[in-house]
Amino acid sequence: MSDDKQSGVEEEQQNDASVEEEVEQIQPEKNDVNQKYSELQEKYVRLYADFENFKKRYATEREQTIKQVKVDLVISFLPCIDDIELAIDSAKSHKLDSAQMSEGLSMMHKKMISILENSWNIQLLGTEGQEFDPVYHEAIGTAESTEHASNSVLQVYQKGYQLHDRVIRPAKVLVSKKPENEKKQKSSIEDVKE
Repeated sequence: MSDDKQSGVEEEQQNDASVEEEVEQIQPEKNDVNQKYSELQEKYVRLYADFENFKKRYATEREQTIKQVKVDLVISFLPCIDDIELAIDSAKSHKLDSAQMSEGLSMMHKKMISILENSWNIQLLGTEGQEFDPVYHEAIGTAESTEHASNSVLQVYQKGYQLHDRVIRPAKVLVSKKPENEKKQKSSIEDVKE
């Protein structure tokens, strides 16, 4: 039995030696893995910090852009405000008649529309005679008409405005419809044909 014990001990020592050899062989690989992990963790931390900085910079730039657009809008309308103030002063001091006042208001209106169209690319919506489109028009009523096609704009009560492909405000319009007696005549003609 002592030989068995001794051979068992020798086997254990050999196993321990082979395990130690394997550990020594794996140790450089473990060090490489740990180093790569550390490098990747550093990259992640840098990328995360860069992304956070990007978000802050983007938010700041966006705020500055919005402020600049507001400033540009105010600057573009300042001449109109100046004209209105001049008109008020002139009306008070010169006692303008209604024709002169109307002409002055018309000129200011044209100037404001020109600013909207040329500086801000805003399109006016709502033209009499065009076909009613619920995307661009809001029907506030209908009226019978023999002179206009059914479902066309008879009258524009309030102009609409569009910026690029977004409708800012639809035009408020009166829409044409066929007269009642014309509908009855068509239905009676169809009844006769059948």
